[in-house]
Amino acid sequence: MPATPQAIPEPLLRQVSLRVEETTGLHFPAVRFADLERGLAEAARAAGSNDARVYAESLLNRQLQATDVDTLAASLTVGETHFFRDPRAFTYLETTLLPDLIAAKRGGDRCLRLWSAGCASGEEPYSLAMILHRLLPDLKDWNVTILGTDINPKALARAATGVYTEWSFRDTPEWVKPRYFTARADQRYELQPWLKRMVRFACLNLVDESYPAVASNTTGMDLIICRNVLLYFAPVRTVPVVERFHRALVAGGVLVIGAVEASQMAFPGFSSIPAPSVALFRKQGSAAVTPGAVVSAALPALSPDAPPSTHAAPVAVVGPSPAPLPRAPAAQPPAWNAGSGSDSRTAAQRARACADQGELAEALVWCDRALADAKTAAALHFLRAGILQELQRDAEALLALRNVLFLAPDHVLAHFAMATIERRQGRRAVAAKHLSNARRLLAGRDENEELPDSGGLTVGRASGMLTATHDMWTMTDAAGGGRQA
Repeated sequence: MPATPQAIPEPLLRQVSLRVEETTGLHFPAVRFADLERGLAEAARAAGSNDARVYAESLLNRQLQATDVDTLAASLTVGETHFFRDPRAFTYLETTLLPDLIAAKRGGDRCLRLWSAGCASGEEPYSLAMILHRLLPDLKDWNVTILGTDINPKALARAATGVYTEWSFRDTPEWVKPRYFTARADQRYELQPWLKRMVRFACLNLVDESYPAVASNTTGMDLIICRNVLLYFAPVRTVPVVERFHRALVAGGVLVIGAVEASQMAFPGFSSIPAPSVALFRKQGSAAVTPGAVVSAALPALSPDAPPSTHAAPVAVVGPSPAPLPRAPAAQPPAWNAGSGSDSRTAAQRARACADQGELAEALVWCDRALADAKTAAALHFLRAGILQELQRDAEALLALRNVLFLAPDHVLAHFAMATIERRQGRRAVAAKHLSNARRLLAGRDENEELPDSGGLTVGRASGMLTATHDMWTMTDAAGGGRQA
């Protein structure tokens, strides 16, 4: 007769809680040990073990892999959400905040960049897409980016399918289902394809230092919504997350968080915006940017095809868009030898600074100027590819990435970016090949080694990102996610 699995003793739970916090940011103090134990039991079953105590001990005795983090994230996070959750918050977004933002942008580049951080199964970013569709009768004339990120690849795989049960519509306005969904024979509801294509999804662990970054589409944000996520983080983990959100926002950009979170933490560099029942913070400072701000490479976005012409958001780019070229590393300018080297470095710094602030057309012009004197600089070609990708000019971004791989065939992040674009274009076999190449190039390398042109991203972190992306794509395919994965 098999032995009965034992409960997890408190000293072991205390040790495991520290390991979980270190890898996921999730905080389980003693008062939440019961929740932690239930989550570990679920994670153990998902990992093929029937003994939660043995599983918990294993977490302390080995190097955790990306699959371990995925399993823990799926088992320990609630992921409870629905469309237009917290009507007061969405009412304020639709009647005040977003109309003000649209009015400010209408006379300029008509570029809107919104990020739902900790989006779970996607209801929040899709709700934002519905609001923008209602507010923008000329949506086709705007370049709209809506990004949804989460640590849980299973939740993101569900989000990417755009298929929901009745439970996701509780407390949802009556106009939502008939206008934006199609009823299916299995009593579920599927998003209209054009609206589904307005949102991109990507795996992102908020405790990682790999953002904000052009390659993960997490720079130049006008609005970041991260409600009731940091509430579950240890206080020491929330400070760097808020700081990274600050860098990800444009000057004057807005961070929306939960009301309880707002009362428990500080927000340096932000000013509070008075609003009923909503916690809003505006990034202080002028629109000037400091050259060398973070523009590191990171996760690719799980993103759909471009919307059809009636809903598309074409990009109006000022200036030339010459030969392909991508995004460079953070902090330090790339080291290359060419013509007027100092001019090239200055142009590259300006390109990175503009990209950080979401000024993509100008960033592209500066990047091209830098390339004029440094045609063989793989780092610059990588910078340009990232900028083009954010501009939704995938064909040109692919050419830029081919230039990178011609100059540096073992460039891990170039393969990763190629995989993302090919996947978005529906070429799954080609995408899988590039993702496999990137993972192969990381095999056997020191986990603490920093990857070129990554802004400090280590081999270990990159390996986790690649694995999470692979898992997310696999689950999306299994769930019938179609081309939008």
